[in-house]
Amino acid sequence: MKDPVKEWIEKEKMGVYGDIPICMVSDYCQTWTRNIASELGLVRFVFNCIGSFPSLCEAILQESYGGIGEEEATDNRKMVIKGIPDNVTVTKAEVPGFFPKGTSLYDEFLGAYETSDGIILNSFTELEPEYIKLFETFKGKKVWPLGPVGLINRDITEQIHRGTTISSTVMNDRLLNFLNSKPDDSVIYLCMGSLARLSLAQVIEIGLGLEESGHPFVWAIKTHGKSDEVESWLKESRFEKRNQSNGFIIKEYWVPQVMILSHLSVGGFLTHCGWNSSMEGITAGVPMLTWPCFFDQFLNAKFLVNVLKIGVMVRVKEPTLWWDEISGIERGEIEKSVKELMGCSEEAVMRRKRANELKILAEKAMGVDGSTQNNLDAFVHEAFSLVKINISKKLNKSKF
Repeated sequence: MKDPVKEWIEKEKMGVYGDIPICMVSDYCQTWTRNIASELGLVRFVFNCIGSFPSLCEAILQESYGGIGEEEATDNRKMVIKGIPDNVTVTKAEVPGFFPKGTSLYDEFLGAYETSDGIILNSFTELEPEYIKLFETFKGKKVWPLGPVGLINRDITEQIHRGTTISSTVMNDRLLNFLNSKPDDSVIYLCMGSLARLSLAQVIEIGLGLEESGHPFVWAIKTHGKSDEVESWLKESRFEKRNQSNGFIIKEYWVPQVMILSHLSVGGFLTHCGWNSSMEGITAGVPMLTWPCFFDQFLNAKFLVNVLKIGVMVRVKEPTLWWDEISGIERGEIEKSVKELMGCSEEAVMRRKRANELKILAEKAMGVDGSTQNNLDAFVHEAFSLVKINISKKLNKSKF
């Protein structure tokens, strides 16, 4: 992408398309934008697709333990994340691939951060105020939480049909009818994201665990090339037929997740803990059953369970490398975890109360005069201030 982007910006700067670029916001993984911004004299901000808590923990782990390579992914010794207000421990197995310190990839990412003019996050101030400040201090950069972006468009019709085809629109209408037929806070929703690859045995254990929990469920199954095997099991075991009134299974379609989580009947979310899914659960006020698999997901799960206290951790025996199939969680563990999350214990009641409080805070943050609006105004002001400084420097240089 580097050359086409650079070419486009250069044409823009010559006025070919009518606008002159002065500022760039780029994903922190696109480290090559650092050089383009420097060459073309652009102000550059980094967008980090995860929150302050996991970002800070990553940075601390890289500094304290020299980065964690994938060759150490089976190391289960606990490490304390130093310098944060909550007691959080991780194992190397839970956080592999955090770019070992001193490698060229680590240096690229570090350089892209250090030469940026600030960091933008899909988070909101009230969610992690201490961690936003700590992350700013650790990086020596201003951090602007400009989320949760999932609340930008709250139109229910748009949420239902987001990313759909004609066939999936019919499915979504059936899904909405199913949810409307269930009592408030009674449905558990399960989705493991786009990348997690479940073995057929794990799919079966999930299904039987959901069934034995007794709770109505919506289950999004990504088969990753196993559609025939999964379909065969669903039919031969009569699982789908047995659960036709108590369960709704979505196979292969893009799931209208925001709509599902926002529905009053949904009282729990079994999630892989990707940051976007975690944020959508938070903004919907839904307690979460956390089943992290790889990347930042274990840190996100610890944020939900240990810091925010709105989650229950599925007892994952062995973390998974991203290219491996996920297996090893038995139906009994799933049944027990679902019942714990959806139950009426004092802890479950407090989780629901806390989740609802965070939902209200998220809505206020995105409202008029909310923290996100104020952060956005401050970000725009900072961007224009830096642009003016850039222009002033160029004018001074041209005099000599």
